[in-house]
Formats: sequence, structure tokens, C-alpha cells
Amino acid sequence: MLKCPKCDAAFNEVLSRAGVMIDVCSSCSGVWFDQGELSFFVKSRKSLNTYREKGLNEIRPTNYACPHCKKKLRQGRIPEFNLEVEECETCQGLFFDHREFEHLQKSDKISAKKIGPAKPKIPIKVSVPSFGSTALYVLTGMYAAFFALMVFLVESEILIHSVAMAISIAFVFIQFFLGPMIMDWSLKLIGSLSWLELHELPEKYRLAVEKITKAQKIAVPRLGLIDDMTPQAYTYGQGPRSARLVLSKGLVELLEKDEVEAVVAHEFGHIKNWDFLIMTIAQLAPVLFYHLYRYAIRVKKGSSSNNNGKAGSVTLIAGIIAYFCYHISQFLVLFISRNREFHADRFSITVTKKPNALAKALIKIGYGLMGSFSKEKNEGDKKGHALSVQAFNIMNIETSKSLAVARRVQDNDYDEAVKHIMSWDLWSPWASFYELYSTHPLIAKRINAIAAQAVQMQLTPEIYFDLKKPESYWDDFIWDLGIYFLPLITASAALFYYGTDLKTVFTHVIPAFAVGGIIRTMCTYPGGSIDHYKIASLLKQIKVSPVRTYAVKIKGKIIGRGSAGIIFNEDMMLQDSTGIIYLNHEPIGFNIFFGLLKYRQYLDEEVIVEGWYRRTPSPFIEVKKISSLKNSSRSYTFFWKIFFWIFLMLLPMWYWNYLS
Repeated sequence: MLKCPKCDAAFNEVLSRAGVMIDVCSSCSGVWFDQGELSFFVKSRKSLNTYREKGLNEIRPTNYACPHCKKKLRQGRIPEFNLEVEECETCQGLFFDHREFEHLQKSDKISAKKIGPAKPKIPIKVSVPSFGSTALYVLTGMYAAFFALMVFLVESEILIHSVAMAISIAFVFIQFFLGPMIMDWSLKLIGSLSWLELHELPEKYRLAVEKITKAQKIAVPRLGLIDDMTPQAYTYGQGPRSARLVLSKGLVELLEKDEVEAVVAHEFGHIKNWDFLIMTIAQLAPVLFYHLYRYAIRVKKGSSSNNNGKAGSVTLIAGIIAYFCYHISQFLVLFISRNREFHADRFSITVTKKPNALAKALIKIGYGLMGSFSKEKNEGDKKGHALSVQAFNIMNIETSKSLAVARRVQDNDYDEAVKHIMSWDLWSPWASFYELYSTHPLIAKRINAIAAQAVQMQLTPEIYFDLKKPESYWDDFIWDLGIYFLPLITASAALFYYGTDLKTVFTHVIPAFAVGGIIRTMCTYPGGSIDHYKIASLLKQIKVSPVRTYAVKIKGKIIGRGSAGIIFNEDMMLQDSTGIIYLNHEPIGFNIFFGLLKYRQYLDEEVIVEGWYRRTPSPFIEVKKISSLKNSSRSYTFFWKIFFWIFLMLLPMWYWNYLS
């Protein structure tokens, strides 16, 4: 736990109106800003330019120790603000005593002036309905709609050509029965998978399997170990008798004994609940609706050519209904998938009686923790890729690939250390937007559900989210959506104003679409002053999204690839003194050249990365430039996007005016 450098009292994490958590001394009310955090509060980042370039004025030593690195702080004045503060020369943190902070809040250069303490409240009203009843209701609803459409078409005396539909159904079930063998082959080929007997497993893995199978009288599944330091666990098969349970070496080494047991129990929950079969049946529904929609379109075209008005109108109605049911059923399948994760968590807690162990495991796997790559350096880069194949994972692959942390924490400080990460999950509308398209619930929601079950079991949850939301973030979300869909908005406006003839589309609508794209690109790639940050500082920001981004500069060490084991992947993992974050080197295109040849120039090297910080919902930095002592490389994604939009704006007008 962080201590105040002046009075040695504990810091409390307090949420500001800017949506950023800051550390406030519980005794003297002094405030600590990690590197870069002050820039979240200023109206104009230019006001910090002198401080960035020249540092403090009137510097003198002090006897106060930095809360993080314990080095002696130095005292001085911040240029432009004329405030006397304490600064850590090593980690660039700033300490304002209570009087200095009051002066800071009154400054006309500060936009977020007030802070408010959070009111703890254990989340005990989290309801998780029965998975069996939920799956039954949703599946019954989807298939009832499908058969109702079938009856509607049959009663209308329209024959159904069912060959394509029968092939699709057969393919789904062939995949169900052959899928496990394909998974075995894939993991063996690219995942460095070893099938082991129970006695050959690492001790924590073996003890967990023995304890759970004995207590629940469950057959021991086929057990695998991936020689990969990326922490992951998953299970697959057709049912309990054919199930495979696979853990990565990184997960076993990263987690404590109780946490491994909790994760293994979670995977057994998928086996026990027959999730393989339920999800296969659920995923079949969208396939059926899609083929019904395609069939209706074919019949509608045929009835138009034969002047059969009855068949045409009936199939048109059926096609429209099937089309909407197709899209709705896809979201319902994802809903079932998210629901099964809650129930696998519940099974784990019921079996192990250790809800806190499961919560800590989720945080380590999903958010990442300092030290998760330290036991065997870069083993994930040398070995196979444990995340290449979808299965019943403990964590969503797209979420957990961006390992990021709050700071190095002790066991009893987990809840405080991860709250500012969880706050984005629970407060940002973007998080809910992305969850709709995800197979897994947001980590923060799972942790709160685990805490609720712990309370019901008369246990004290060590990790739960109890902060009071300072404001609604919907205004920012709506603005971001407007920017995100700006090309469509400008194109629609042009279409409405100029009309729909072909010449208008070429000379006005497509160029308007491109203009919207140029504006969107300029908004999502902010320029101007670039501040130095720590990873912990970035993760405290709530108002960040794929659209609302920050130009940042971070110093750290490249510890591995973004996707472990994929030798042509150009993305990287960066570690600084506060955490680990995913570097997206080139979001568009696939720079095989960089992945194969240039990546190793930066591996294990200290680098400075310039880029844009985003969250989708995983936090990551889109790289603009990466530099080490010996090498330097740039990513030109921004320029390629601008070039594309300009090309799209000019080409249609040129084509119509000179070639048409």
C-alpha cells in the first residue's frame, strides 16, 4: 500500500471529476500524481510544455521518500503554475501537499477542480439466473420462431428446397464430433501441447484435478499442458466423457495453488454443464435462420418472374422476419455464452469454497500482473501459441491478449490496485457496447458476481468494486459514436441533399463519405504535445475509447510478441515499472517483414514508444514510433489512412468526369 511521503499515512484512491483515480493521503490530504496524470486535468497541455522540456525551477533536495521507488524526492516549482511541489527524479511522480493542491484547483489552467471520495458498498445484489433455465428459454424462443416461419411457409403451399439447409446442419454436427480431434492436431502443431498422465502434471495442476474429480465424482478428462508462458486455460470436447482440459505453463507458474484450483474448477464447470452440446445447438439457430432468409429471397425472385403475387408477398414477409431473427439469434447465442461463464464461475466457487482465489486468478489472467513473464523470460515467444484456437477459455482471448496492470501489488491490496481498471468496464458505455459482441462477460462484472456469492456464503470478498460513479459518460459516448460513424453521416447527408442518381453518388456522396473519414482520422489521431506516462497512469483514465485517444510516450522494455509464438506477428508487449501493455504496431495491414526480421532488434531492449493510447475494451498503444539505443522504426498507419480517404474522395469524381 502506498504511503504519504510527508506523514507516512496510507493513500486512498479517489476518483476525480475528470474520471481519473488519484492518490490522496488519508491524514494530511496531500495528493500524489503518477507520471503523466497531471496532464489529464489541465485545460491545455501546452501549459506543461516548459515543465516537460526543462523540469522544475529552484530545485533542492528533501528527506521525503517516493511512495513507489523509495528514492529521495526533490522540491521545486512547476513553471507556468508557480506551485512548489515534490518530484521523484526516477519515476517522475509529483506530490502536492494540501495547500498546494488547493492552489492547483483554483488555477485557471485546471479543468477538473474537484474530487470526491468513494463510498464503499459491497455488491450483494448480483443475480445470476439458472444456466439451464436460461439456455432452455433462449433456445426454445429461437427454435419456436424458426418453426413458426416453417409452418407459415408450408401452410402457404410454398415448397422448401432444403438441401443447403441440410448441408449446413450436417456441417455443424460434423464439426461438433470432429472438432476435438482438429483441436488436438492444431494445438500439437502450433501450441507445443503435451498430453500428460495425471502423475506427470505440475504439482499445482495435479492436486487441483485430483481434488475436484474426487469431490465431484467426475471422470478425469484428457489432460494437456501447453509449453507457453501466456497464461490461459480452456476445455473442449463433445461431453464429459470426451473432454480435454488444457492449461498453459505460464498459468500454472503465475497462479498460486488455490488460484489454479479455482481455474481448473471453472473449466470443470463447463464440462459438468454440458456447455459443448448446448453451444452447438445454440449456434445452429442462426444458420437455420440465414438459410431460411436466403431461400425466401430466391422464392421472391422466382414468384416475381412468374407473376405469382401470393407467393411473392408471403415469402417477402417470411424473409424479412428470418433476416431479423438471424441477427437477433446471433446476439442471443453470445448471451448464452456469457451466461455460461457466470455459471462456470459459480460451479468453481461452490466446489472450492474459495471465491477470492477465483477473483484473483481472473485479474491475473485478464488484466495481467507484474512478474507474469519473469520466471522464464520470453518463453512464450519461443514456443507455440496457446491462444490460436477458440475453445471454452477462462478469459476472452481478445480481451486477455492485452495484458495490462495497475501496479505491483501485494495479496491484501488487490481490490485497491485493480479498481481503476475495473471502473472502465463498469462505467464506460463503450465497455457495454463491446460486451454485446463478446463470448465472455466483462471481467469486472464477473468479479462483482463472485463477490456477491462470497457474501452469500458469509465470506469476506477481498476484491469488489465499490466506487461511486462521478458522472454519466453517455455524453462522451454519443459524441464518440458521432465521430466513429461520421463517414456514414456525411454520406447520408449528401445523399439526402443531392439525390440518388448514379452521377450524384460518384461526384458527391462518395467524396462526402471520404471527407467524413478524413475528419474521423484526424480526431482519432490527436497531435500536439506528447506527454510521458506510466502504464498505471493510463489505466486510470475512464474517458478513453477507440475514438477518444491520447498521444503518449512511454519508456519500457520489450518482453515478447503481442501474440506469443506467432513468428510473423509484429505486435509487442511493453513492460515498465508499473505494468505491461500491448503495443499494436500496425493496426491495418500485416507487417510480416517487421515481425520476421526487425522484431528481434527490440526484444529485451529498453525502448521509448510514441503512439496513441486506446481501449477497446483492452488497453493498448497504437505505435507511431519505437526507438532503442541502436534501432528506430516507424508505423505509418495514420498516413496510409489519410491517403486512402483522399484517394477515395478524388477517384470517383475523376472517373465520372473523364472516363464515364
